[in-house]
Amino acid sequence: MSEPVDCADHALAFTCGVPVEEASYHLWNAGRSMFHDGTTDDQIAIAVGMLEKQFRVAKTRARTIRTFAKNHRKGCFIVFTSDHVVAVVNGFLCDRPENSNLARIEKVWKII
Repeated sequence: MSEPVDCADHALAFTCGVPVEEASYHLWNAGRSMFHDGTTDDQIAIAVGMLEKQFRVAKTRARTIRTFAKNHRKGCFIVFTSDHVVAVVNGFLCDRPENSNLARIEKVWKII
């Protein structure tokens, strides 16, 4: 049986260009519980660094993930909502279809 994979694994994998298994490993190494009971922003930040990437907080006027993706056709971004995190890569929203792309944005990190 494989380990559970959550939204942070996918967001990190897509924005940093690594397999999901590698992203999961780095999140675990950054201190996330093996039971995947949530991933903190600090754990994601540490994992980004482990993947030899950096991030900066991106300013946006977009209120929803869908609008953000439409307006950001270049670059890799991790978009945080109150209970979810997604990747936007060159305007493409990398998320499962059952999740709402109308969720309100709390913050955005640009991966550099």
